[in-house]
Amino acid sequence: MIQDHIYIHLDTTSNSLFSTGLNMADFIEADFEKPENILLLDPHASEGEYEPHTGLKVIRGQHQVERYFMSKSKQRDAQIKWIDFKDIDLLQQLTAMEVAELLYFGHMNTQLHSPFFYKLQNNFVYFEKPDKKNKVYYRQLDAFYNLLGHHLKKLVYERINRRKGFFKAPTEVAIVPEKSLKVMRPLFQEGVIFDTRQETAIDGTYCIPLYITEDHVKTISNKLLKKENHIGNIIYHVQKASWAVELIEWDSITTIIT
Repeated sequence: MIQDHIYIHLDTTSNSLFSTGLNMADFIEADFEKPENILLLDPHASEGEYEPHTGLKVIRGQHQVERYFMSKSKQRDAQIKWIDFKDIDLLQQLTAMEVAELLYFGHMNTQLHSPFFYKLQNNFVYFEKPDKKNKVYYRQLDAFYNLLGHHLKKLVYERINRRKGFFKAPTEVAIVPEKSLKVMRPLFQEGVIFDTRQETAIDGTYCIPLYITEDHVKTISNKLLKKENHIGNIIYHVQKASWAVELIEWDSITTIIT
């Protein structure tokens, strides 16, 4: 289900993204290499096989990991906590201190030191709460831009085609170029809300207003969507099949059209 708002805050120190409106389904659909093995950081997890060195459950093999992701994406009240790893033998070489760091990570949803462990060679650490707020650590932020681009493409596709007749072919939507999303990195560092309430294309365009806000917003309300917080728009031109990102940067406007 597409929500009416997306909220994103980027912590550049840890390469973590806190968000609402993005979830495990978006992670599955994004076009990047998915984990082959994951360690579940929830000590009460029922899925997976018990791994005695860490005292936690593991899911091994890309097919099994994908099944786990699909199952969790369909659960409305799912709490998801996992970190990926490359090799079970290296996982079993973690020191007691490193295991303690992982247990702390799973309990507090934040890292003691680096979120990326040398022995695990992990690319992600993923946390999602039942309220669909999530926090994801990305070794490479390009993976996040890819995920966000796929989400926006899906959102616009659903909105501009929702009122079409049964016999009318749906209008395809182009993927959002990652270079356009990267322009918004300074906004992500501050905290930004995407207002996706527009129900369909208007005069051939779909517009997503952007609002700068504080970090770690718990609830999105109209008081956060004030004119003085409006920092730009993401616009999809249906006929041109192109995206434009217009950002107001203090005394100037930067426009990127691709």
